[in-house]
Amino acid sequence: MTRSSHKKIESDILKRPLTTSVNSYGIVYNDAAATNTHNTRGVSITTFNGNQYCAFYDTSFQVILAKRTLDPVGPWSYNTGLSGKLIPSGSFDDNHDHIALGIDKTGIIHVSYGTHVEQLLYFTMPTSESIVGAASADSGMLGTNETEATYPRFFTDNAEELYYIFRDGSSADSDIYFYKYDTGSSAWSAAAGTSTQGLMIDGKSTTDGIYLAHPWHDERLDRFYFWFHFRDTSAASKTRDVSFVYYDIASATFHKANGEAYSMPILTSTAEVVDPVANDEGLETFTQRWGVVTDSGGNIYLLYSKNDAAGDLQGYLAKYSSGSWVISQITDNKNQLGTGDTIIIPTLLMDSVGTLYAIFKSTWNVGNIEVYESNDNGSSWSRPYSILPNGVGNSALRNMDHARWRATDELFFFVENKIGNDSDTVTTSSRSLYMYEWHPLDGAKSTPIILSNVRSNDDICLVSDGGDVVLRSVAGNVRVDAADIVDIMDPPGFSIESALGSLHLGNASTSGEFTPYILGKPSDSARSITIICAIDPADDTGTKPCFTFDARQDDGTVLATRPIAELRNNGTSVLEIGTEGSLDAIETTSAPAAVASMARIFAEDNGGGKTRLMVQFQTGSAVQIGIEV
Repeated sequence: MTRSSHKKIESDILKRPLTTSVNSYGIVYNDAAATNTHNTRGVSITTFNGNQYCAFYDTSFQVILAKRTLDPVGPWSYNTGLSGKLIPSGSFDDNHDHIALGIDKTGIIHVSYGTHVEQLLYFTMPTSESIVGAASADSGMLGTNETEATYPRFFTDNAEELYYIFRDGSSADSDIYFYKYDTGSSAWSAAAGTSTQGLMIDGKSTTDGIYLAHPWHDERLDRFYFWFHFRDTSAASKTRDVSFVYYDIASATFHKANGEAYSMPILTSTAEVVDPVANDEGLETFTQRWGVVTDSGGNIYLLYSKNDAAGDLQGYLAKYSSGSWVISQITDNKNQLGTGDTIIIPTLLMDSVGTLYAIFKSTWNVGNIEVYESNDNGSSWSRPYSILPNGVGNSALRNMDHARWRATDELFFFVENKIGNDSDTVTTSSRSLYMYEWHPLDGAKSTPIILSNVRSNDDICLVSDGGDVVLRSVAGNVRVDAADIVDIMDPPGFSIESALGSLHLGNASTSGEFTPYILGKPSDSARSITIICAIDPADDTGTKPCFTFDARQDDGTVLATRPIAELRNNGTSVLEIGTEGSLDAIETTSAPAAVASMARIFAEDNGGGKTRLMVQFQTGSAVQIGIEV
């Protein structure tokens, strides 16, 4: 491991927030539908007037509404009496039938649910003040082009006007429709600027499937930003062309990133292609993703997954800045994740201070959620860290309270109580549905950080922002194994402590070098590394040494030829301890200077090619102790 590699790790870690994030989770409902992929894939959590609302399916696949206060957090109340609001029969095993929840500016709750290439299902609740009440009858919205609806979602602009978007058609032959709600007439209509009946993107005329991600609302400019891709067949591998459009609300016009206006509807041939990913190149489906954000400087960011040159799935960022799109790979799975791990289901968020969060589900079977951070507008990214506790469930970060995140930098999202494959198979047995809460910018610096399940290829870097760094075991052993490196970066104090157990520093494998690297300040003469073996006076008996360094072969036998230990000065060997216990002094090219109250023993060449052992006292010239015969 080179010095530059150490600096790279230091740079990576220092991109992390100085405070630790606050994580918590709680049960929303105990009798939700098993696997709940219907619920965790939806867009059915939002905050309105200080209350949090969500919708999900119970074990009979009936829609349940829930509400709680957030400041302070209160208990959930439920409406379990929405009789007839069920996933259509025959669709119980299809987890595309997720729920979309929206609230208009008058407080009316809007719900769309239970459709995967089926008749659009939509109802309202009369008020958000009380979720217990009679729902409207199921209906469509405009009544046309709604017989094959999928992927519904609601969202609002700066004036709190409510919009709705969905796909009509199949995975390989579909259109995107865009509506707006009028609270005065309590009716939906085609959003201004769209084509006939609200048509926004036309795929059916060319037999192309359209997959649209969740929109981002740029509050500064009052615009909606959309990204989408095309699919040629029903096979997920036939996904291509990362594409982009934004909608300017004031002018009711659709544009490419450079401001050029679209002729409506958008076609396969006219769409702005950001990254021309071809079929079979690993591009993941965009639906049920939050993957586009903008910053105060007008930059646009898109996050998606595709295969790298080696065929491994990686996360990529497309950034529009200064008139062009720049695409960069931001993950390195083989070096940053464990063997066999990969990343899927990308989510991109930006907090109030401009930090970007690229969030992925790490593997299909484990369920960890990995976060990468960038504090420099996507130019560089931290190493990944996990935010989902082990054993909680198997969910990607998809169904979240985006309104709360934008307002407070506090993220709430659904997690299913399940470990295993995130498949389409759904049963009617019950599972607990969790709401997970993540505050990346909150928390005290003294909050303990627990390192667990650190993967075999990870480096471990401990950073102190002014305090001591301590690894401590009260009763057990402290063991630090690494195949490569442990970094200790500039702490005022560092200690690894074990009160009753043993302390072990060593290799986890038979290859690689264990290299503790102390990044100190050369100008600070008081800075040093001290190993202390503190013995209680009552235990100061017997003959066992306080400190033992034991080198051996990995089969437990003694070393045959290799030195036991070596001291170096900037990489140059100056002293060794040999296999038989010899002290092996390396010839120096210049005699050491005299030091008060010290005798300095060293080896040098006598000028004639003979090695001699010398001693230098405080005064006088060095004295020869012995010389090579």
